[in-house]
Amino acid sequence: MTESVLVIDDQIGVNDSPEQRAFLHSVAGPNYDPRLECNVEFSFCTGNEGIDHLLHMIDSRWRTQCDQRWALVLLDVRFPDSEFFGFEILSAIRHLPRLSGIPVVILSSEDVLKSSTASRLRADGYLPKADADGEPLLNTERFNRALWVNGLIGDCRTELQLARTAGKLLRGRSVPHLECLRAARRLGLADQDGLLGGESGVGKTQLASYIHHWSGRNGRYVTWSANASNPDIEQTRLFGNWEFAYTGAGRARPGLLEQAHQGTFFLDEIANVPPSLQGALLSLRDKDREGRRHFFRLGSPNRKGKSREQLYPEDVSSDFLFLSGTNEDLERLTHEQNTFRSDLFYGLGHSVYCPPLNQRREDIGPIFHALLNEAVSPLVNEARAHVPVHPEVLDYLESLDWSQGNIRELARFANAAAQHFSKGFDQIGLEAFDDRCRRARLRVGRAPIAALQVPLTGSEPGELVARHLQHLKSQAERIASALERCRRVSRDGSRTYNYTGAAKWLLNDDRATPTDARRLLRSVIQEIFRPSRYWLNAAGPECFRELQAWFDSCPQLRATRKLLDGRKSGPQDRGRQ
Repeated sequence: MTESVLVIDDQIGVNDSPEQRAFLHSVAGPNYDPRLECNVEFSFCTGNEGIDHLLHMIDSRWRTQCDQRWALVLLDVRFPDSEFFGFEILSAIRHLPRLSGIPVVILSSEDVLKSSTASRLRADGYLPKADADGEPLLNTERFNRALWVNGLIGDCRTELQLARTAGKLLRGRSVPHLECLRAARRLGLADQDGLLGGESGVGKTQLASYIHHWSGRNGRYVTWSANASNPDIEQTRLFGNWEFAYTGAGRARPGLLEQAHQGTFFLDEIANVPPSLQGALLSLRDKDREGRRHFFRLGSPNRKGKSREQLYPEDVSSDFLFLSGTNEDLERLTHEQNTFRSDLFYGLGHSVYCPPLNQRREDIGPIFHALLNEAVSPLVNEARAHVPVHPEVLDYLESLDWSQGNIRELARFANAAAQHFSKGFDQIGLEAFDDRCRRARLRVGRAPIAALQVPLTGSEPGELVARHLQHLKSQAERIASALERCRRVSRDGSRTYNYTGAAKWLLNDDRATPTDARRLLRSVIQEIFRPSRYWLNAAGPECFRELQAWFDSCPQLRATRKLLDGRKSGPQDRGRQ
């Protein structure tokens, strides 16, 4: 994996200059950290071209949906033409909405870094080149630290590092995903407790494994999913028990917290922890001077012949990083429903948000390819299988609404495609998905429209409007083709369309009901004839009038307009024209 770093400096930016060679020697020296398994590609610029040229250069590599997006920008402050020209560049970057998320680190001497102007202009970090006496301070360790803490870099763990924690590579190059990884790295490097939030199936367990890797801890990575069915059993499994603590406890057993010593403990679904166990978890907030957390096992140690004072339960200690995850709104559960303790909520640490697939659609393709190759490998007896996928499959997957299962639901599509490929087919097409996967086509008419309402990274407003209108037209064309397949001509010459039959053909689901058919067709028709205020203001009424005129000119689609009236059809759900 290669990460791109842009350096804007009047001296270092000169090609093959002594300053540039010294800079490369400093940041690529002998200091090596195994946690950063990626190559860094530097691009240099002197800044003499002006602010407009620099902004265009930064924007050209920031809007692209590929691996060449800038991971970090190193910006000098002092230039020959202006004493603080770097601050003007930083101010111009922060005033452009499309460049607001790009990480910029000030690269200058220590006296400039202490200026309050850099903080006011929201610089992401500071990297000193030299101290007040001119002694160089830049080295590999400082640069790597700035890249880890502030840069937008992907998951660069090796297979050996993944096997140590039984984790999986967090694939993706979208900005929301890279920002999530950056927040996770900061949490791991600081060795602080954290709360991982996000929808179900976004990969919070794998993100906790990523944090454990960056924390540098050598212990185990232990996970536990909370269950409110039996609090006593859950407490015993979590904290452990002494000998004879309960019937059948023939020996003392350490809990999961003790097994995570010198490692990381991830408590998933913390919102499901019962109130009786929430009080026991309060003891995990505090640490002693050695960083250990003290808690009590169930029961008391068996100490025959000891005094009565020594018969009381002794606490046990363990040093671990405590992470928790949830797909619920803990703040609402704490302040509105009062089902979660406020003192425990405020002690969970810094929050890290895991973005769902609907916010990182450009990552669906790489994730699906990885899941597909992983599922195919044991079926074809190849360690690294590469399966060709038809482009229409990726377009179809990117158009779906993934709010229910996210990556877990995408894995179901990959497993179905792997079974299809193992039968001897050359590539994966839409026919590879089984009936269970095709039920997600119920959302085909609605999900892409809702997805385009969220501005995509690097898309101009005019481009979004054009894509939205083109999408509506393509959806209407698919419906017209399906209705034509289900057309019947009566004796009097009038055409009859079976809406349910057309919907079954579109959904590839023979169990589709007339309600599902009306919902599928109405979602597209309503967006054309009754567009939302968002798209009406963005595209203008003339664009929708042209689209409506084209819609009415199609005889297959003209009969479907009655669905907007909310009128129920007969048992056969047929439309006449």
